[in-house]
Amino acid sequence: RLGFKIHKEGSHPIFSANNLIIEINSDRFSKAGLKIIKPDWKQQLKALPQTYAKIKTSDGYLVRDNNNVFVYLVEGKDIDFLKNTNTPCSLAGDFAGLSIETTSFKESVDFWQSLGFEISQGAIDQPWMVLENENKFSISFMKPLSCPHLFTNPSITFFNKDNNLKNISEIKAQGIPITEEITFSI
Repeated sequence: RLGFKIHKEGSHPIFSANNLIIEINSDRFSKAGLKIIKPDWKQQLKALPQTYAKIKTSDGYLVRDNNNVFVYLVEGKDIDFLKNTNTPCSLAGDFAGLSIETTSFKESVDFWQSLGFEISQGAIDQPWMVLENENKFSISFMKPLSCPHLFTNPSITFFNKDNNLKNISEIKAQGIPITEEITFSI
């Protein structure tokens, strides 16, 4: 109903819109997190500081960043469908990346740079910054308690400029419940 394209149905459905890909895993043992797919993670795992535990999984590794966000490093998976994810925007609006509140910009930057992300906006001494990987996927970092609306770590972020009221109306028209209506810009 939000206008996402369905790539896979079944027990682990996969949806996409505007370069955002969401996999839903209803297994009681699964944990929410960010999944990054590459043919091989050996080089990045060597660069990851020793303080981060690396847990071997059936298709790669699981690590946690300094903000307690699960990061699934998946190896060698067939990802051909990912080439066609630049579909039109969903009713949620323009996908802007993932947002994470962090108590240590330096630790966050060190962790994510070891996984191939680089600073694209902001700086460590500012209240926010953005890191981006080779596929232009971005993660925004901000100081805790600086976001004026409901926030979970990590959060999927959409920026709609002046279209929030229109997007909210369209979502409501589809009968989709909204936890919090963001009707202003910062």
